[in-house]
Amino acid sequence: MGAAVEAEARNAVAVEGPVVHVPDLRARIERAVSGSVDAVVACFPGEVLPTSAAEFQRLEEMLVATAHHEVVGPVLSVVLHAVNESTELCRW
Repeated sequence: MGAAVEAEARNAVAVEGPVVHVPDLRARIERAVSGSVDAVVACFPGEVLPTSAAEFQRLEEMLVATAHHEVVGPVLSVVLHAVNESTELCRW
């Protein structure tokens, strides 16, 4: 586990209410975002790096949009599906 992840784990806030354990959550998330690399690489046309502030800003905007579309949306979808499958939250 990386230092950043360990620091984040130490700073985690205790959850009140039921804790829903989904044994294959990591695997589900990995499957949901496995195709994201191609979308990220597509942000670098011709495999060139930005050479100006404006190009860097465009790259940042493209990466943020890609992350939202390719990572955030699919991960939230996985979470919502897991929540809907859970009977623990229904009892809470």
